[in-house]
Amino acid sequence: MLVVEFDVEELVAGFDGLIDPDRLDLGPALDVIGEMLVQRVHEEFETQGQGEWPELSESTLRRRGADAEMLRDTDRWYGSNQPETDDDSVTVGTDVEYAVYHVSDQPRSVIPLRNPYVLRDDAIDEIAEVVADWLTGGTLAGPSGRARTS
Repeated sequence: MLVVEFDVEELVAGFDGLIDPDRLDLGPALDVIGEMLVQRVHEEFETQGQGEWPELSESTLRRRGADAEMLRDTDRWYGSNQPETDDDSVTVGTDVEYAVYHVSDQPRSVIPLRNPYVLRDDAIDEIAEVVADWLTGGTLAGPSGRARTS
């Protein structure tokens, strides 16, 4: 699960005089951030953790073939990721029960850590830009390119 939370009072103080008072409800910005984060999770699956995930075992490669993709056998987990927003946070997660075995930070002996819920540094900058654009009266555009103004 990937969680991003905002302290609106802290944001307002940081943008003293620049914030559109009609934009203090972050809901529309959080919706765009949720879409963006789902896209980021998908990128982690598609790039096998930006190439950082441990290789598939020999037994898995024999069973599934040399061109097998990590965690994409059925795409059930990949396709199940959804954002949830409330007043000051957005969470991206899944209801796929076996995901916990791949993302848990518990000691491992069989299933290697392959966590698609990694918030990379460039995502932080993108999130900050979305929030700043929203608070200062700009137009929001989600990963789909669809513009939003309210």
